[in-house]
Amino acid sequence: MKQVIYAGGTFLTGDAIAEALLRYAEELANHGRAASITVPAVGSEGEIEVQVLVGPASQLMAETAESGAPSGREPDGAAFVEDIRRRIDAQRNKWVRQDDMSSGDWDI
Repeated sequence: MKQVIYAGGTFLTGDAIAEALLRYAEELANHGRAASITVPAVGSEGEIEVQVLVGPASQLMAETAESGAPSGREPDGAAFVEDIRRRIDAQRNKWVRQDDMSSGDWDI
């Protein structure tokens, strides 16, 4: 489990979820973009969702939680992680297109 610290608050989530969130925030920041996403997390009653705005000014940190989830289970993050991977790939593909690079003369 990871405790994510964001905007003065914290929430618990799975290791893979926290890693994906940080990578996506980094990718968005690299391109000067922002996005609002829903992150699976764990609350006192079980699985919850946390709405997070990530972008160039985001200050996110994830650390190993001292204690596990109150329910004893990490949230199911497989769909979230896959969605974040697709979003990262889409961001990268927006900025570099091989066909744009090969046309015309370049004077460098």
